[in-house]
Amino acid sequence: MQWLEKYTFNYESRFSDHSYAEDVYTKAVKRHLINGSTTVVFFGTIHLESTKALVHVVENLGCRAYIGKVNMDRNSPSHYIETTEDSLRTTKEFIEHVIARPSFKNGLVIPVVTPRFVPTCTVELMQGLSALAKQYDLPIQSHISENKGEIEWVKELHPECTSYADVYDKYGLLSSKTIMAHAIYLAEEEKKLFVERGVGVSHCPLSNIALNSGFMCAQDMTGIKMGLGTDVSGGYSPSMLSSMRSAMMASTVHFALEIHRAQ
Repeated sequence: MQWLEKYTFNYESRFSDHSYAEDVYTKAVKRHLINGSTTVVFFGTIHLESTKALVHVVENLGCRAYIGKVNMDRNSPSHYIETTEDSLRTTKEFIEHVIARPSFKNGLVIPVVTPRFVPTCTVELMQGLSALAKQYDLPIQSHISENKGEIEWVKELHPECTSYADVYDKYGLLSSKTIMAHAIYLAEEEKKLFVERGVGVSHCPLSNIALNSGFMCAQDMTGIKMGLGTDVSGGYSPSMLSSMRSAMMASTVHFALEIHRAQ
């Protein structure tokens, strides 16, 4: 959480400036396109108008995109947080803004319900976002089990649940349209739950290595839908080729560490 507070939240708060957000999003989308990614799943920020700007940028540049306005109503700095009511209201407004556009009707831009992750979302917010996803039949994206400290924090926040994945499931956020980023430390029962619900995982090895989060072994995720992500906030390259290479290296290192521990 320290790096989120020190770097990520402070940087994202600057996107309250619509012009700044539009400039950064234009550069970001162009970089993805140059690197060969013609369909991208984006986490925006909590700012409604700036996330709308991202929609317009991808339309103008000809990118296909799944775009989410981030939601967070607890455990966040005072300069970068929403009330539960405002978070749900602006998310609904963002969804309706997107689905009214020709790009949605053409399947080029899809709104994604985006709780940042459990520690920054109250039960009321998660349940409200689940209801919106069901009402509009939309995908959901979030983060899970990126590092061990995060998992322990979730246990403290939600003693009523058996696991990190169970929190999302209990409050209606796991479905066949859900994408969970990272998932490095899923327990076996969580993997089974993902298979049962049809949840997809976005494996982000560049970010996991850069942030010293850990090494996910893709071969241990049997039966789970999996794709690769660049996570360019924590990762250092928008190239999917780099992500592929790093995914192979992460699995190799994971196996090497397991052998070392067994000796």
